Amino acid sequence: DMPGAREAVRATGMGLLVEPRSERALARGLLQVLADPARYTRPYAHIRGIFDTGATISAYDELLQRLSR
Repeated sequence: DMPGAREAVRATGMGLLVEPRSERALARGLLQVLADPARYTRPYAHIRGIFDTGATISAYDELLQRLSR
């Protein structure tokens, strides 16, 4: 459960956050994901839509336009 990984897991629903620096938590998390991989995966198009560079740039551009008014 680290900031960079946390955002990707929350945005996509893919993956599982576990306690940082805990080998046991990591092992349990890996076993959980491997036991039910469909629960932690999404179609490529869904992920691409979330992290699309053009959409991200457009969103930032709109935000900056609103803030500069």
